[in-house]
Amino acid sequence: ERVKKRFSDERDYNKIQLILSDMNFLPFRKKSFDTIFSVAVIHHIHNKNLRKEFFSNIHKLLKNKSWLLFTVWRRWQKKYRNYFFIDWFKRKLIIKYKKEQYDKGLVVFGDAFIPWKLSSKDLIISRYYHFFSANELRKFLKQFIIKNFKKIGGPNKKDNFFILAQKL
Repeated sequence: ERVKKRFSDERDYNKIQLILSDMNFLPFRKKSFDTIFSVAVIHHIHNKNLRKEFFSNIHKLLKNKSWLLFTVWRRWQKKYRNYFFIDWFKRKLIIKYKKEQYDKGLVVFGDAFIPWKLSSKDLIISRYYHFFSANELRKFLKQFIIKNFKKIGGPNKKDNFFILAQKL
């Protein structure tokens, strides 16, 4: 209710419906949306096949010639570049390291747990992220026409990918 009030004026208040669901099992009919926004969500999907399924589901939910606008964390952003460079070599050269990463749930290159501070409780937790490469995203978006693909955001202005795509 707070979100509805904050982001709407009085005449639109009753038009907003907030729905909590699993992002891979969205409770909507096919071709029911003109636009879908996904800001800082997709990089939390924990499995390559589930990420692929997510994009497939989004494609089904969009009407023809509709829009998908989303942001994800970029793999080679300056802050994590060294981590991924070392991780790539270790995965290629050290079998034990690759198995340890797999056992932790970091199955593919680009997966990482990042510390996140809950300031209200003075608590630090590790959150799963998949850092995307540009090529990886383009493969997921084969069913779309990519209209805009930019590196934006963060301290270096290039930490995220911003993508605007249109359903064919």
